[in-house]
Amino acid sequence: MAERKYAGPKLPATLGNVALKVSEYATKDGVTTVKGNHLQTGDELSVQLMSPVRAANMMKGRNDVDDRERVRIWEERFANRRDLTVFSDQSNEHSVKPGGVLLLNNTRLDFSDRRYYAQAAYGFVSDPEAQAAISGMISLSKFNDGSIRLQVFQPENASLLSASDKDDAQRSVKAAFEARSPVGSGVMARAVIVTLKEAGSEGQSKAFYMRSASFEADSGNGVQFQLSNGFGDTLKRTNLDSNSGAGAAAIAAATGVSVQMVLDRLGADATEEDRDSLKKIYDAVASGATSAALTPGYTIPIVLKSVEHLSKRPELFHSGAFSGAVAIAVRGAGGGALERPAAYAVTSYSTLPKSEPENAPTPAKEAIKAHDRLVSSTGGSAEAAPATRPPTRFASPGRDF
Repeated sequence: MAERKYAGPKLPATLGNVALKVSEYATKDGVTTVKGNHLQTGDELSVQLMSPVRAANMMKGRNDVDDRERVRIWEERFANRRDLTVFSDQSNEHSVKPGGVLLLNNTRLDFSDRRYYAQAAYGFVSDPEAQAAISGMISLSKFNDGSIRLQVFQPENASLLSASDKDDAQRSVKAAFEARSPVGSGVMARAVIVTLKEAGSEGQSKAFYMRSASFEADSGNGVQFQLSNGFGDTLKRTNLDSNSGAGAAAIAAATGVSVQMVLDRLGADATEEDRDSLKKIYDAVASGATSAALTPGYTIPIVLKSVEHLSKRPELFHSGAFSGAVAIAVRGAGGGALERPAAYAVTSYSTLPKSEPENAPTPAKEAIKAHDRLVSSTGGSAEAAPATRPPTRFASPGRDF
């Protein structure tokens, strides 16, 4: 009899570390399955935990010991592992309610039954009414005073900014500078990367950053820090340098804002060369000689007690930027909504290098890749990889790539 071949949909063999937004738990014959949506892709998944026997079979190496010894090793590794029943039991302090997020470590497809299995599970968002998670390209920076900056960019939401379609450009810019938090009911500082690509297959690329402006204002409850809302408000409250000015000039050109409004926000130390550079960028984007794109993102404050914990994980900082998820508190201990939702945990979808890589990814590199994909999808041609790209012709210095 001929062997029957599987005719169903092709499934990825490995998913890495999965942040699963839980929809339900199901237990049959003593085995619990968690079902939900992959936070990164939105795909529906059903996952079980590997038993020691299954792990010994699925994780078999070329020079491994015999089967019995492999099972014993995995039994030791899983000895203190929490079972999925711990997370499904709503009376348990470790429970993760439906709507919450479970982290599933090293999730793989077992070709024998075409089901996904993870080595371990961890709670990430236990109560969806008080916590939430967002996915994206994560960047963490540590400063001399011990503070940490956490930013999440979303290259998958990048958009082209064309002066020939001002309405579309204005919609993209409005969304990218909106201060409303994507989770909870508060506000969150915005961070955007503006990428510029000269026309033609040999066109050069550069990346520039802009961010929300913070300012003090009295709204009737005393003086409080507030965030700018929208590009115009951000421009009005920001002292631009050559980098942020280049990004602002490109946005202004695509959305029909006067270049003079950008020039007026340059600092007192700006030179005529700086001003001429911004005018050239403005004219190049306005004429279509240079393609502009916008990658949106957020700067997320960190819960104070989590700062020390994150500081002890060097791989989060020397990796440059990585695809992952951030867990965010949206309600305080008293149950009230937080005006500034704050992060309490960070995870990566893949194993991060223990030592600093020679050519670490950066948010700027990822934004340029997103720009290239957008250009290619509209019939343009992708440019050379960053490693082979010759120096840019843009006068403004741009950012790290």
